[in-house]
Amino acid sequence: MTSRLFTTLLLLHIAAFGGCGGPPPPQGVTTEVVAHGGTEDDTRSIQDAIDRCHAVGGGRVVLPEGVVFTSGPLRLRSGVELHLAKAALLRVNLDRAAWPAKGRTYLIYAEDAEKIAITGPGVIDGQGRHLMAEFGEHIHRPGPWRPGIVGMLRCRQVSMHDLVIRDAAFWTVHFIGCDGVLVERMTIRNDRRIPNCDGIDPDHCRNVTIRDCDIDAGDDCIVVKNTRPYADLGPSENIRVENCDLRSSSAALKIGTESVSDFRNIVFDRCRIRDSSRGLVIQLRDEGDVENVVFSNMTVETRLFHEAWWGRAEPIHVSAFVRSAGGKLGRIRNIRFENIDARSENGVYVSGCDVSRPEGIAFDRVRVRIGKWTDWPGGQHDRRPCTMEGLVPHPTAGFYCCCAEGVSLRNCRVRWSGRPQPHYGEAMDVVDVGRLSVDGFEGNSRR
Repeated sequence: MTSRLFTTLLLLHIAAFGGCGGPPPPQGVTTEVVAHGGTEDDTRSIQDAIDRCHAVGGGRVVLPEGVVFTSGPLRLRSGVELHLAKAALLRVNLDRAAWPAKGRTYLIYAEDAEKIAITGPGVIDGQGRHLMAEFGEHIHRPGPWRPGIVGMLRCRQVSMHDLVIRDAAFWTVHFIGCDGVLVERMTIRNDRRIPNCDGIDPDHCRNVTIRDCDIDAGDDCIVVKNTRPYADLGPSENIRVENCDLRSSSAALKIGTESVSDFRNIVFDRCRIRDSSRGLVIQLRDEGDVENVVFSNMTVETRLFHEAWWGRAEPIHVSAFVRSAGGKLGRIRNIRFENIDARSENGVYVSGCDVSRPEGIAFDRVRVRIGKWTDWPGGQHDRRPCTMEGLVPHPTAGFYCCCAEGVSLRNCRVRWSGRPQPHYGEAMDVVDVGRLSVDGFEGNSRR
């Protein structure tokens, strides 16, 4: 099957399952919330408005223009849209006593709800800068407690759009076991020195569309997960991410690292990645298979960061390693990268291991230009987390492929720019790869 035909069939498959989220909440009452002002807690007044709206069949709860609200956890209920009007500000209450004593907490959460929405153009402020125990030049150390911003568990027909979220202390938007999700025109601005402040995490979700978003995050911008505590919620499938602008201290677009269930039928298209540690990533470390994934029509810029962040500037990274001794490992199959332009301080990286060899990895019109512009050392592979040594010295190659089956490169190119570096190596470095196919490759050694 040609790469274009594969992509077309996968797009049609996702379209057949929806993947666009549900309709907006039903029209009903509109309620404006009155804030207490200052630092006084507004949780009760906002929650009362949500509950009243739900009780009469749904509608819209509005945080009005130009008003500042301070809140602890809020539960969004079926049929309700929480709308932040222009210049409205909803910020996390920093008083620990306002939050549950145990468990993962979110500023806005929903459970077993349907036809719900959170909309802007107002702002949510996670106040993450106040929840750090120690500030570092390249990475901060979080304090003992830090809430996420949005968490939705087993919800259906979910919509988020036109909202600004800033300074999250932990995962910004976390969908768990949801079906029918639409996220569009979101802006996320997190401190890139805060670890784990991911942008958007669909976790065991189905029929998801994320589009036209602008995300700046410490850790991954958009990452599809299957976390172990929710293993009973099944695979992640029929997911589409398109036309997003992304910057990350870790990975911009990623599948994994947590992967207790399968991932399948996922398309990433027309995104622009800048100033990131990794670009397009599949990182398998546990059980669960990854199959039928397309990354297409991307521009990627990746650079080296402090080694506390995973990644060594790979524009594309595909790996399958056992996380810990005795652990199980799934498989990676049928992955395509099409029409990718990359500028990077490292090359493409593909590697499996004895128990799991990535299979059917296709590169079509992938163009990589390698240079050096930061002061961080190059010439390393980053395999973390795994049972082997994590950071290992290795010459930089345009395409590095190891322990894989059925790898193909069609009309791909490697260019070297700037002053040659001691760690520069071959345009293509292939080790223990079965059924390698190369057609129209351009590149040369820079040793």
